[in-house]
Amino acid sequence: MALGHAAGGVSVTEREAQTIQAGMSTDEVQRLLGRPASNVQYRNEPGPIWLYHVNDAVDPVFFEVAFSRDGKVAGTSQYVDPRAYTGK
Repeated sequence: MALGHAAGGVSVTEREAQTIQAGMSTDEVQRLLGRPASNVQYRNEPGPIWLYHVNDAVDPVFFEVAFSRDGKVAGTSQYVDPRAYTGK
């Protein structure tokens, strides 16, 4: 399990990202990963989505943590930053 060294936030390692499980609270996620690089709320999503940069990935990758209305992790995903291929 990741120790609190990620407490600075913004970016995480693949290993740290793997510690996040469905049902965790926002406090638990922040204790493990620190503050997110972005915190967004889409109109069609029940809760906020936190984005972190994955700092040991080959391509520029984001790790996404989606929360439910009650502030629990609903799911996670990773995706390549589309700006990496558009030159913006």
